[in-house]
Amino acid sequence: MQRPLTDKRCFSAKHLLWLLLPLLSSCLQPFNPPEVSGGAGFLVVDGYLDTGGDTTTIRLTRSQNLTDSERPPAETRAQVTIEGDGGSAYPLRETQAGNYLLTGVSLTGNGQYRLRIRTSGGQEYLSDYVPLKVTPPIDSVNWQISGEGVQLYVNTHDPAGNTRYYRWEFAETWEFDTPFIVDYLYQRGAKTPLTENITKCWTSTSSRNIVLGTSALLSEDIIYQYPLQLLPPTSVKHQIRYSILVRQFALTREGYDYWQNLKRNTENLGTLFDPQPSQVSSNIRSVNNPEEPVLGFFSAYSVQEKRIFIGRNELPLDWRSITGYEGCRLDTVLNIPENREFLSTASFPVVSEVLGPGGGVDAYVYSDTFCVDCRLKGVNRQPSFW
Repeated sequence: MQRPLTDKRCFSAKHLLWLLLPLLSSCLQPFNPPEVSGGAGFLVVDGYLDTGGDTTTIRLTRSQNLTDSERPPAETRAQVTIEGDGGSAYPLRETQAGNYLLTGVSLTGNGQYRLRIRTSGGQEYLSDYVPLKVTPPIDSVNWQISGEGVQLYVNTHDPAGNTRYYRWEFAETWEFDTPFIVDYLYQRGAKTPLTENITKCWTSTSSRNIVLGTSALLSEDIIYQYPLQLLPPTSVKHQIRYSILVRQFALTREGYDYWQNLKRNTENLGTLFDPQPSQVSSNIRSVNNPEEPVLGFFSAYSVQEKRIFIGRNELPLDWRSITGYEGCRLDTVLNIPENREFLSTASFPVVSEVLGPGGGVDAYVYSDTFCVDCRLKGVNRQPSFW
């Protein structure tokens, strides 16, 4: 917004450097390992069969090179079917590009199921049959305060001892306010009233890391105080109120090994002392070309969920969380003849007016739109679970 109102030895060394530069540059050759430029175009299968009757989503994309910056291309117009070993078949429908959905199917018993994919190009892919896993309920999600922040934990157990291998995902939601409350919008010399609250919003994010746990080495099938997420004292999520929804999945041993290898290959690399990349074995294969790599692992299980809330008043008083609005400030523009041209073309959110003795507006106090409109960082509709 526009505001209103040298010696010989050095000489020889320099010449020697200029003579050596062509030799040095000729030794530097860019190296692109095959893994960086190869491996594009393989089928990527992301999803599982939700046996509890909720929506099953299978997303199909194609792999990319590490140097590609665009989103992975979706595999569209495919025929995706879940087949039971007893002859049942459940076709999925494509609702968005590459997203295939199955709703309202609840499965129980000792049957096994597999995934069949026929692409629009005539390629066919088939998974192994997998058993139905019943996920035990989450006993609790709790948290503790330490010098490092808020540590969140999950607890669960299976009295029958049939689970042993677990995976968790979580979705975080938090409430926040902008630093200034806007009265109205000033747009080219006219007042525009606000029709909704734009100073209080909510934003959400999903877990990015792979979180796994196992009780295979324990006498009982119990997971106790397993760490899920650490929120540092300065986290922006502490501003008003925070919520986490934890989702729990029961895995087979093969499924656990797949996710464990995927975790090593995606999260723990960076130094010579970290685990080195290994082949992530999929249970999905190409029928046409058995040697073709396929990325993904098909499983069938029910899902258990639990949500908790943490209010700002439950945290230490001396914690000062980052809001993201630290750079915001107020400015003032005088309503004087010298600023008439500016005021007739400018648009800005007015935080308050400065009234003169006669009741007229002597000045407008305003801020940047970012500092008053929370919709630029979230949504101003309160979530149904709030």
